[in-house]
Amino acid sequence: MFDQLSPYTIPVLHPVLAHFPVALGVVSVVFASIWLVRNRIYWLTITMWLQGMAFIGGVLALRTGDAMKDQSDGIAIVDELVQLHESTAERALWIMGISFAWLIFAKWMIARDTFHSEARLWIRIVTFILVLLSSLLIGLTGHIGGTMVWGVPV
Repeated sequence: MFDQLSPYTIPVLHPVLAHFPVALGVVSVVFASIWLVRNRIYWLTITMWLQGMAFIGGVLALRTGDAMKDQSDGIAIVDELVQLHESTAERALWIMGISFAWLIFAKWMIARDTFHSEARLWIRIVTFILVLLSSLLIGLTGHIGGTMVWGVPV
């Protein structure tokens, strides 16, 4: 049975790597919302690590996208949507990077205990908005990529 799998290879890593930022981004939103409600540094730390891993996955997915683009050259739907997919991915990556940097800053400032309780609420709200926005953008990027692969429903 396993001998049937051996001749198959994955020629381009982009489809594999592209799923990591999507999944990690969604999970980041869950933990950011928990931190928004429950002001515990534990939830901030988890959100920071998840967002950091999502950002790294996004960088790898973006870097492997060119090979996939070259392989799919001449396919009508890919030619039509590839620029939108790439520009959305770049925007998502920027927001993911900004939110990751913001999370690091928030953790550092909260660890120094320089904020009063009202300021901490604003930090949690801004964090949630940034993480949610990055997740939505990476989800949109994935949707465009899925449309390029599977086509438009009739």
